[in-house]
Formats: sequence, structure tokens, C-alpha cells
Amino acid sequence: MTGTVDEGQPGRRASPRLRPGLARMWRALVDRLLRALDRLRLPGATVLPVAGAVVGLYGGLAAGVFANLIGVVSGVVFGWPQMVDIARRGSETRGALRDSLANAHWHPEYLVIGVPLALCALGLTRLIRAGGARDVVRRRLQVLALLVLGALALYYPLVAMAAINAVFGHGGDLLSVLHTLPAWARILVPAAGGALVGRLLEKDPGTRGHGVPEVVAAVQQNPEGLTARRGLRKLLASALTIGTGGSAGREGPIVYGGAAFGSAVGRTLGFTRRELSVLLAAGAGAGISASFNTPIGGAVFALEIILRDFGLLSFSPIFLASVTATLVARGVMGNAAMLDRVAYQIQSGWEILAYAALGLLMGMLAYAFVRLLHWSEELFAGQRHGGLSRWLGRRRLPTRAAIGGLVVGALGLLSPTVWGVGHESLNLATAQKLSLTVLVMACALKLIASCITLGSGGSGGTFFAAVVIGGKGGRSVRRAPAPGAARRGPALWRVRPRRDGRVRGRLHPRTAHRIDDHVRAGREHLGHPPADGDLHRGLGALPRPGGAELAARALRGGRDPQDAGRRGDGALSGRARGHAAPRAVRPAGLLRIGRASRPRRARPAGGPGAGGGSA
Repeated sequence: MTGTVDEGQPGRRASPRLRPGLARMWRALVDRLLRALDRLRLPGATVLPVAGAVVGLYGGLAAGVFANLIGVVSGVVFGWPQMVDIARRGSETRGALRDSLANAHWHPEYLVIGVPLALCALGLTRLIRAGGARDVVRRRLQVLALLVLGALALYYPLVAMAAINAVFGHGGDLLSVLHTLPAWARILVPAAGGALVGRLLEKDPGTRGHGVPEVVAAVQQNPEGLTARRGLRKLLASALTIGTGGSAGREGPIVYGGAAFGSAVGRTLGFTRRELSVLLAAGAGAGISASFNTPIGGAVFALEIILRDFGLLSFSPIFLASVTATLVARGVMGNAAMLDRVAYQIQSGWEILAYAALGLLMGMLAYAFVRLLHWSEELFAGQRHGGLSRWLGRRRLPTRAAIGGLVVGALGLLSPTVWGVGHESLNLATAQKLSLTVLVMACALKLIASCITLGSGGSGGTFFAAVVIGGKGGRSVRRAPAPGAARRGPALWRVRPRRDGRVRGRLHPRTAHRIDDHVRAGREHLGHPPADGDLHRGLGALPRPGGAELAARALRGGRDPQDAGRRGDGALSGRARGHAAPRAVRPAGLLRIGRASRPRRARPAGGPGAGGGSA
């Protein structure tokens, strides 16, 4: 019976002969794989690009942490009305928070890609046998895999935090909410922030400074001196300084923090001093790329300023770090650039001479900024002559930083553009929304406030502060009037008397269009939009008051009483009824009426000369 069953199932009869063969083949394959893994070596030059990409992950996360810390501080200062409102039923803040979380850049594909790669690397380390150079390979694979998993674990909480800060933090509209603080709070908040920063940095002198010079010195002298703990402390202190109104840039802290994380990764992977310097520069470039959304600019900054080497060994890790950091930062902070793009086109070759002169002026402004910054540092350190410097030098760092915050807060009452980084006011300046007086005052006060903030002990960078100062200074030069324009006044019309005593005034077509635009803006402000060509139909030949007086009244937001009465305009005919018509808001940059053609004030209806005759 047994033989019959075996004959009916030939496969079972052959299996005892096949199983040992398959087992031998499997053991031989595994043995070959293990021997190949035993021969596996991961020298520094091979691991360095992968380590650069991992450093880029943490550079982007560092930029996200820094931006969110600034948002948290700004939310504590400005966002308390929304925090109170969120507890109310039917709160609009709650709906905005829900929408912000739903529209955040979660990128679940990062989990799909990153987790299997990290798990495969960890599984590979279990197959490599211990001993000799294989221990270095196992340790580097384990460290890289765990770093990738740690970056994924940090990314999604940061995305949620960024979505919350978008509602409460007011990171991009600081100037629009600054007026909500009373005057005393706008002075005391920077002082309180300075005291906290001084307390945080007092026991760790290595974290003081502007950030970039310390990183350059570390690359050349001691790459092991930058630790992750110091990087986090620097980011926290700078976030407190900027979030509470201190005038400083954010490129210095993020360069310091990214370089510190790169140094920590390199030391953990056991790299040489040269390889450690490359990773340190990669972290600095990753921080710049992530903070300003400029991957190529961050890589060039790291190669040229930090490392000062364009060799192949450093090229690929730095560029991989910059691109990876930009991808992570775009997920956390969005894809919007910090500065608005401005359309520009060269109209004439003569502009080169104007740019050369502008470069000389900005060079002198930069020299004044550097000299004043050094003077401020020496003043608060007690190294200048005079009793004030000696008194400040005897004070502790928190006291000096608080005094500097008080001065910056007082300057903020004169011009709110000195608060924070200053990119909001720079965007307004490039969009031609600030007058010449505001631009000059903002440029001068920003220079003084930045020097006092950093000289008194505040934490922050100088590069972007110089960018803001130079941008406002250049815009001031562009908006400055011609040398003789204020004396003569613009020739907007020609007046020709007639035999009947009336005056005929003909306005230039461009001037007429500009006046019509301002009249339209004034009427829309009052809730009465005009029809097209409303002003042009009456500018050809007008009785007294002529074209000059009509232009002046249009710029003041009023209309001629006779013209308003003819049109039946009840809103703007208040002068004809003996009432003052409300004035429209006059935007910056309106055309001016010269002294020689400035009209006299209009007389009320019913008085002498109201019928349009000679005044």
C-alpha cells in the first residue's frame, strides 16, 4: 500500500533528494553575501555625500525650528486676542486654525520613502559580522538610519507647529499688528527680551557673537568646538531677540545652528578633521538655503565664505545638503520667498553711471554701519572713554541687553520699521509704498537700532540687517527729487488770458490722467466711484478758477462747487452748501503744485466770486 501511494505522488518521492540541494544553494548564497558584506568598506569620501544629505535634513529642520520659535514669541506678544477668541463658540480663529492644519504641507511620501530605507539599513547592520573595520561600517549605517528616522519624527510636529503659528504668530505681518500694542509695551517688550537673552547667554560666552565669524573661525581652527547644544542655545536666544522686537538678522544664528548640527553628525560618524570641516560648511549652507529658500545661493555661500574651497570632495556634500534643506524647509515654512521679486529692465546704458554712484553711497553707508556697530560693542563693554561706558561695563549682560532693548523700543515709537528682521518694510519700500521721509528715517533708525541691539548683547546676524539698510537707502536715493524740482515746481499747465477777462488753461495729457486717477481714488475712498473721463471733459477751457485751482482741489479730495452743483453730486457738493467736504487720503508720491501756481482757498457758495467770475 505504501508503494502505491508513493507511485501516485511522484513529487513527494523526489522531495527528499531536492531539499538538501536547495538548502545547500541557500547556504552558499548567504555565505557569499556575508563574505561580500565582510569586504564592504565605507570610507569617509564615500559616506560624505550621504552624510551631507542627512545634514541637509537637519539644517532644514533647524531653519524650521528657528522660524517657529520666532513665531511662538510673536504669538505670545501679539496673538493673545486670538488665543482668547479660540475658546468662544463659533470662533473664527478656530476655523482658521482648522483650515491652516488642513492646508499644511504634510508630504506623506517622505514616510513612504524614508522609513523603508532606514529599516533596510538597520537590517543590513544585523547581517554584518562584528570585528575589525566592519564595526565602523555597522556604526555608520546605524547612525545614518537612526538620523533619518529622527528627522522624520521631527518633521511632522514642526509642520503642525508652523500651521499654528500661521494663525497666532503674525510672522509675516508684523507691521500690521504692531499698532495693537500700547506705547509702554512697545518699549518694555524689547527690554524684557534683551534681559532674557542676556540671562541665556551669560554662562556660555561661546554662543555670543553674530554667528558667521564664529563658524569661519571654527572651520579653520577647531571644528569640534561647535556642539549641537550651543547651536540650539544660539537659535533660542536669537528667536527671543527678534521675536520681541530686537533689530537683527536671522542668517547668523541659522548659519551657526546648521554648522553645529553638521559638526555633531560628523563627530558621531567618526570623520577626519578635513571631512568634519566639509560637513560643518554643509550645515551652514543648508541653514542659509532653508532660511531664505535659495539652494544655489546657500551652497555658494558655504563654498566661498565658510569653507573657501571648490574641490570635488566638498562640492557634492554641500550641494546635496542645500537642496535637501530647501525641500524640508519648503514643507515646513512654505514656498514663498522672504523678499518680493521686482520686475526690472535696463532702459539706457547711462544707468550704469548712476549705479556706480549708488554703489559708492552704499559703500559709505556700510562703512558707517560697521564703525557704529564696533563703537556700540565697545560702549556696552566698557572700553570707551567716559562715565557712561564705564558704568555699562560694570553691569551684567542681562542688564546691558535690557538697556539696549529699551533704546530700541524707544526708536520703534519713531519708526516701527526697526522691529524684527525688517523684510516687511523692505517689501513695502520696493513696492513704492513708503514716502521719501519715511524711507530716510527708516534707514537711519534701522542702522542705529541694529547696532544697539547687537552691541548691547542681543543675539542675531548682521547680513540681512545690512540688506534692509541698503535697500531702504537705495530706495531713498531713487525717490529723492531732482536738484531744482523743489524750487521751480513742475510745469503742469500753460495759462493764456483772453479778451473777455477769462483764463484758458490747457493741461498736459499725462498730468490730466494722473489728476483723474487721484480724483477717482478720492471718490472711491468716499464711496462714490466716478465715471470714466469725469475730469477730462472739463479741463479744456474752464472759467476761473482755472485748471491749476481745479487740479489742487482734486488733489485735496474736493471738487469745484459749481461743477458739483451742475452734476447734482450731493456727496461732494458740501462746499456749495457751506460745509467742508471730507478729504480723501492722499497717497505717497502725488504730484505737487508749484509755488507760483498754488491756488487760493475756495470761497463758500453764495459769497463774493461764487459765480465763477474773477476772484
